[in-house]
This record gives sequence, structure tokens and C-alpha cells, in this order.
Amino acid sequence: MKIKEKKNSTPFDTAIKSDAAGSALFAKHVRPARFMTTRAAVFMGLTILSLCFSIACDNNYVTSGLMLLVCCFFYSLTFRFVRFSQPVLNSLFFLLCPMICWGVYFADLKLIGFIPENMRILFSMSPVFPLCFVPMATGFAVLSVLMPDGKEEKERPSVLKEVIQPAFFALVSSCFGSLIAGLFERRTVFAATLLSVLFLIGLSALMSLITRSPRFFTSKRLTEYWDIPVADMSELRRFFFARLEYIIVLFVTAAVMYLICMFFGNVTAPFMMPVAIASSVILATAMIAAGRPADIDSLFGTKLFLFEIISGAAFVCVPFAKCAEAEPKVMIAGLFLFFACAGDFLVSGLISVIRRRQIFVEKNKYTDGLPFMMIMLSLLIMVAEAMFPVF
Repeated sequence: MKIKEKKNSTPFDTAIKSDAAGSALFAKHVRPARFMTTRAAVFMGLTILSLCFSIACDNNYVTSGLMLLVCCFFYSLTFRFVRFSQPVLNSLFFLLCPMICWGVYFADLKLIGFIPENMRILFSMSPVFPLCFVPMATGFAVLSVLMPDGKEEKERPSVLKEVIQPAFFALVSSCFGSLIAGLFERRTVFAATLLSVLFLIGLSALMSLITRSPRFFTSKRLTEYWDIPVADMSELRRFFFARLEYIIVLFVTAAVMYLICMFFGNVTAPFMMPVAIASSVILATAMIAAGRPADIDSLFGTKLFLFEIISGAAFVCVPFAKCAEAEPKVMIAGLFLFFACAGDFLVSGLISVIRRRQIFVEKNKYTDGLPFMMIMLSLLIMVAEAMFPVF
């Protein structure tokens, strides 16, 4: 019996091609999403906050842009090249970067006499003005302290991608937000910050539509959850221990500034910012050096301790920087100190739990990461402005 052989029954039979083999497969090309680096995104967010504060403080767009331009130029040529082998020495960035803003303020005081009198109003800076840029100075420290995404070795920040581009988008968005917020009867930092973030969200969607490549003003790391620590009692203990250290540092800083103001008078008002930054950073660094490694590396503990300390010290310094107009009262200084401690407890607690809660929430891709954090921060600023009209 002869068995009939079947031909072309397998894909390996090349005598006659099957109809399926003749059809071509096409795949739609999808361009990868473009994210910012983590340190560039944080720097941009802090710069937006500083510009919104400065414009609301002096209602001057020229001085705000000038401060941003000079500080970025000076940082790119100096501290961007500095790297320390010991992690504790990174605290020097939190001490030196704010001094850039203070130096620009004093240079403005020296050079304003050479500017025509009818144009001096565009370049004049109040003693509180450099304090508004402490968040931006913290952003510069972030650029030098944080590791690049996905790398274990330090690399100096890129001038274009991590300094110029974030500063440019921060300037454009904050000017837009402050301008729209100023159309109302009273410009508020809350409204300016919120509108700035909404501008970035709209710009992100527009750029993604034009280039057909998703573009987000955040980093991929800020949208992920792989680095969320385990919620246990040790982490809770570290959280409260770090809050106690924060209160101690701010109390000592406020006491030092009050004693200097009482002994030397109102002439010390322009010098209160470096005094506050130096005393708080030195004391905080000593606490970090004396702490346990587990506490230092903890997100709930002291990993972000210096970021909190420098912001709180700038806030507490406000009534002492304004003592050139009127002598600071103990009650006003205590009120600033109370809100600095309460605000830190609220913000740090929110940051500690909000990302864990977001795991089970469906989010918009344009509002995820940094924009969401900035929206939450603007809401907290709204509460502070409502409860603390003096600010």
C-alpha cells in the first residue's frame, strides 16, 4: 500500500510558499516617553515655588528672573564641579548654595546706585527677597547630592538638561501662574503655584501631541513605587525621632537669631539669612553624623532631613529679616516657629504615606509624579495662607 505524501504541510517546506507566509506583518512604531531626571524635576519644582514666592513678595518679575539667571550661571561654573567622597560632607551644599542668593542680594545693593533712578524700582530687592529663593538653592543642592537615575556613581549635573531646561520651564510657568493670579484682587502664592503646575500639565499634553512622543515634566522614579519602605514600627519611630530633631534645630536657630537681633539691633536684618542657614545646617549635620545608619537612610527618618531643615530655617528667619522695618516680637517669632514645626509634620507625614495610597488609585499620566506633588503642596500653602495672613 502506497502512502500518499503531503507536501507544503509544514512551515519548513519551502517548495511552495503558503498564503500566510506571503502576508507581511506591520507594527506601529511607538516613540518612547521622555522623562526628566529626578534631580532635574525636583530642582524645577523648587524653582517654581521660589519664583512664585518672590513675585508675590516684591511683585517684580525682573528681579526674580535676574536672580534665577545669575544663580544658575554661578552654580554652573562653580559648585556643579564639586563632589565629596564622604556623604556627610554633602551638607556643605546646603550651606553654600543659599549663599549664592545672599551674594546676589548684596551685589544688587552695591550696584543699584549706578542704575538710573527711574529704573531702580525694577532692580531693588527687599531683605526678605533672598529668603524666597531658599527652595531654589535647595534645588541646586539636590542637583549635587542626588545620584543620577539608574547609576551608582555620582556624575556632575548636565548644564542643558538639568540646569537650563528646568530653570527655563520654571520661569515660564511661574510667570504665567503669577500673572494670572495677579488678575484678582490679591495675588496669592497658592494660586500662582497651582496655575503654574496646570500650565506645565497643559504644555506637557501639547508637546506630546505635536511631537507624537509622550513628554512629562517629572521623572520616571517619582511615578514608581519600588522604593517605598516597609511600614513597620521602626519606621514610625524614625519618623517621630526626625520630627523631634527638626523642632530642636529650629528652636536653637530662632534663639540665636533673636539674641543677635536684641544685641545688635535692626542693622542685622540683611545678615539674618546666612545666620539662620549656617546655624541650622551645622546643627543638623552634627545630628546626622551622630545618628545611626538605618536612621540616615530611612525615608521616614533623616534621609531628607537637611531639605526640611533649610526650608524651616528660611521660614523662621522671615520676621527677623523684616526687623529693619519693625522690631520683631517674641509672639510673632513664636508664631512663625509654630507653623514651621506644624507644617513640617504635616508635609513630611503626607509625603510618607501619599505614594503608598496612590498604588491603588488610577492616575492621569500627565499629572502623576511631580505635578501631583506640587498640586498637593499648593493646597497646603492655601491652608497656611488662610490660617496665617501675616505670611
